[in-house]
Amino acid sequence: MVGQIQKLTEQYADKGLRAFIVFEGGPDLKPAIEQVTRQNKITIPVTYLPEGKASGALKRYKINPEAKNTILTYRNKTVTANFLNVDESTFPKVAEAAAAMLNN
Repeated sequence: MVGQIQKLTEQYADKGLRAFIVFEGGPDLKPAIEQVTRQNKITIPVTYLPEGKASGALKRYKINPEAKNTILTYRNKTVTANFLNVDESTFPKVAEAAAAMLNN
């Protein structure tokens, strides 16, 4: 999924699309994150929540901690689309939402 987000960001770089990845796990994920980003030449920011699933950020952004993943598109501090449990077959919907957001 991180690789797909990287490619999408590169595809729309000329339109200013930016992305970042935040894992819910805590600091114990740091070595794995560093390894994966290095091996896959990921250049978008990838980090973790220091408090893991106990982080207040999950409630603040209305993120379901039980979801496999959550992808938000937002512009001007407004969420334009929200996707849960995205996989390879549903990622094209994320790409469509990003394109629509950039064209508005």
